[in-house]
Amino acid sequence: MRQFILAIIVTCFASSAFADSQIITFQERQPSTPMKVTSVSLSPGGGTINAEGTMGEYGRVYLTYTLTADANGKGGVVHGEGRGATKDGTLCQWKK
Repeated sequence: MRQFILAIIVTCFASSAFADSQIITFQERQPSTPMKVTSVSLSPGGGTINAEGTMGEYGRVYLTYTLTADANGKGGVVHGEGRGATKDGTLCQWKK
């Protein structure tokens, strides 16, 4: 019985230590800006969301978020892609 309780305690501490290593933090490269959603297309397997707005040095920007659902439907992946142009006319594109 003592070994069983010890095994549970070790498992709990190991689980909490593992969970702590899963923390992800992000730093803003620019201040947040309001965006206008221009279209949404959703399906059981995911979808796309398009938006546009004005963002700092990039001026007018256009974003596309692609959503992909996991097989179990309880989570998934979001992939973002944006396009914009700086004041000097340089076109920029980024993906996350």
